Amino acid sequence: MNLKPTFSVDAVLKHGNHDQSTHSPHGQGSRGLLANLPMQLNPVSAAVDEVFRSTTNMAAANDLARAKSNIWAGSRASEPKVAADALMTARSAIGSAARKLSGTSTPSAIKLSDASQRLKVIVAGLEGPEGG
Repeated sequence: MNLKPTFSVDAVLKHGNHDQSTHSPHGQGSRGLLANLPMQLNPVSAAVDEVFRSTTNMAAANDLARAKSNIWAGSRASEPKVAADALMTARSAIGSAARKLSGTSTPSAIKLSDASQRLKVIVAGLEGPEGG
């Protein structure tokens, strides 16, 4: 049995020493997530846009427009709590739209449910401790 490590110590040291500003916000907590928020919200925003374009349900479309407004506000927030509050409102609007579409457009409702779950994780990160 060969127990030789599959990584090099040099690679680990190099990773620890280089500029990690383009990496995920490991160790930075909610502030790091806030700085990276627009990129984290792109899949959610894209899902909302896709369903919005395809729906004929005006009540669901209204909910999705409200969600987009709150996603935008959350992505521009300067404090994690403010972003979390806006994104919770967006999540509520997305959930409402998903319920309205569940009987007539199951794939759209599922797509929105997935987007809502992603927002739930993001909000939990924003509400987490500063130090991560």
